[in-house]
Amino acid sequence: MPIKSNVTDRRPRREKFKKEITLVSGGFVKPDAFPGGKITVYPWDSSIDAWLTDAASKATGPERERLLYDLTAKVCNLNGCPLEEFVLGDVNAVLMVSRSIANQSFIEYLSICPKCSHEEMDKIQVPEELQVVAQKAADYKGFDTITLTDSQDVVDVRPLRIRDELQIAGRTPEQRQRINNHVAHLIAPVVSINNTQPDRIEELLEWFESLSPHDAKQLEDFIEASTPHLSQDVPHKCSECGNLWAHRLVLDQEFFRSGRMGTTGRSLAANL
Repeated sequence: MPIKSNVTDRRPRREKFKKEITLVSGGFVKPDAFPGGKITVYPWDSSIDAWLTDAASKATGPERERLLYDLTAKVCNLNGCPLEEFVLGDVNAVLMVSRSIANQSFIEYLSICPKCSHEEMDKIQVPEELQVVAQKAADYKGFDTITLTDSQDVVDVRPLRIRDELQIAGRTPEQRQRINNHVAHLIAPVVSINNTQPDRIEELLEWFESLSPHDAKQLEDFIEASTPHLSQDVPHKCSECGNLWAHRLVLDQEFFRSGRMGTTGRSLAANL
């Protein structure tokens, strides 16, 4: 006897509940793959959980470094865009949207008031209620330009791709000792300085380390401000004492386990 169900649309949930969003990067890396700057995101369900658990148990070394990005490719349609060319700042947006679909486009998070330590669960709609930072238009030239105040150097910087992050993560201990991860993320986006390109990475490092403290901070702030991404800082008001602060959403183990978000330095598991 055929089953009786109120579900009349028998298409797979991956197709029925997919969601189209606009990439903050505008999809400039491959416009034909992301027409109108849009990408299709699929729901993160138990099959994705099973894949992630299995992949994490087997991954070692370089495989573990790219696991997050392989996951990204599983929950969206890259439509011919090579995974390594996908803009790094778009990754969290895709993952949060995919996770949120199972909860009517909301993600729950635990907030702890820094003033009175009151804890409460809240939720936010993704991506609609997250602030867009450095949205790129369809005609984006691929880099942004800043003139540093003290040196007057004109510096072009570009948004990092997944391949950049994999290269930084895959460096040898000797390379990491010479250039730590923080500095690597600050010099990797540099395209040119006064319309010239360094011949060697050491030359770029020497230039960066010779900048005044003001210029170095100005460059760091500009890279953050010009990188297309969804802000993970959420304005929050404590229901107990009325304190206002910016709560930072953290994509930690709790997010990957349950779709909820904890708070910096703390797991939500004990509160479930």
